[in-house]
Amino acid sequence: MGDVKISELTALVANPASDDYFVILDTSVLTTKKLAASYMATSGENSNITSLTGMTTPLTVAQGGTGQVTLADGGIVIGNATGGVEVVAAGATTTILVGGGAATKPVWTTATGSGAPVRATSPTLVTPALGTPSSGTLTSCTGLPLTTGITGTLAVGNGGTGATTLTDGGVLLGSGTGAITAMAVLADGEIIVGDGTTDPVAESGATARTSLGAAVSGANDDITSMTGLDDAGIPLAKIADALSAAANLTAEALIVGDDGAKGIKALALGAANLKLFINAAGDGLEYANGIKVISGTRAMDAATGTVDVTGFGFKPSAVIILTENGNSISVGFDDTTTNYCVLSYFDTPTYKYAVNTSNSIEIFQSVGKEQIGEITVFIADGVTISWTRVGATAAGTGYFAILGFR
Repeated sequence: MGDVKISELTALVANPASDDYFVILDTSVLTTKKLAASYMATSGENSNITSLTGMTTPLTVAQGGTGQVTLADGGIVIGNATGGVEVVAAGATTTILVGGGAATKPVWTTATGSGAPVRATSPTLVTPALGTPSSGTLTSCTGLPLTTGITGTLAVGNGGTGATTLTDGGVLLGSGTGAITAMAVLADGEIIVGDGTTDPVAESGATARTSLGAAVSGANDDITSMTGLDDAGIPLAKIADALSAAANLTAEALIVGDDGAKGIKALALGAANLKLFINAAGDGLEYANGIKVISGTRAMDAATGTVDVTGFGFKPSAVIILTENGNSISVGFDDTTTNYCVLSYFDTPTYKYAVNTSNSIEIFQSVGKEQIGEITVFIADGVTISWTRVGATAAGTGYFAILGFR
């Protein structure tokens, strides 16, 4: 290679041989120096640069360096734009690094407590001493002591009374969302009486009796009930005296026992001509018509069987039965135990009479052709008749009327 200027070094081969060298002319003293190729970095990655000895000025940030010649042991390196990096000295074991804001390096700040760092979302603090927080919501807190650290009065809306003191022995009264108030201690014999609107009040004596609707002292003229007394509580003579002087009993009403209330009651008069009976349930008295007539028919060719006849309006205890069919008349009596009948019938050429001591009903058509019957059961509204047909060719209709007695 011939002599070249430094500016012409681009003409050099990419990788000179290791035994090549460059001659450098120092024009100020007209001397030369040789630089072997083995001391020069190969082109590209600078992978064989093993030392920067002799460099007295640190590389700048723009040159890929730090701009510093030394870094504190354990310090935190902080960027500084294009200027040399800054170093925050190593912090103590009780400090944490706290940012100082934009373009300001962080500083070490003394920490308190121990354990993991606290983050903004859902941290778990173990026995922290919070000092005096300026604000906060304790909705989900538990274990809050109520004997210490409490100021103010817990309002009714927060589950408190709203009061700081309550009368000893006084009955407490609500006031909506307002503070609970206490009544004065009740005197001996006083009771609390309300009016359904305003606060209740304490009453005693005649005032309390009036409020309760009780009898006034002595007169006993407004006693409306004596429930709770045992059977021997009041002599019958005293009850009779009280009833005779009572102004609220219906005239001529019957006085009857009222076992359900263990007392007595007045049974109102029934309508004219009604009689007094025990009701169907057997647990009381009632006025009713105890006599009724019902009627019916019986086909003379009807088969043997039972038939219910109703319409009394009550359960009878005995009946009288009248029958006829144009050829006979009978009168019978029946209480389901005793059956009796007197029969008058036409048997050509004369009328004849007969007595039947086994049946209360007999309807005669001709010899060997009859309908006979008896009452077998008294039902709630009538009777059950057991009919027997005599003869297979009976014809026509028999009529009967039954007079029932309750």
